[in-house]
Amino acid sequence: MKLEGGRANVSERAGSVSFGELPLVLTVDEARRVLRIGRRQLYQAIARRDVHTLKVGRSIRIPRSSLEAWLAEPDREPAQSVTLG
Repeated sequence: MKLEGGRANVSERAGSVSFGELPLVLTVDEARRVLRIGRRQLYQAIARRDVHTLKVGRSIRIPRSSLEAWLAEPDREPAQSVTLG
């Protein structure tokens, strides 16, 4: 991973970045490149709450720990919504 202009340049090559080298929080684009998935797939995982996010103003940031947790449990059932009443 290289820093360009204060931002992390996450390589698209497989195995070139270890999680320890990633910033503590990533943009959606950075996270999808690390995971090697499309933007739509990542936004769907966020909507299912498989990947936890932080809002910074109008921007979405994804904690590195959230990606690690998601990858550690790939067969986990999606979170179920609970309806009261």
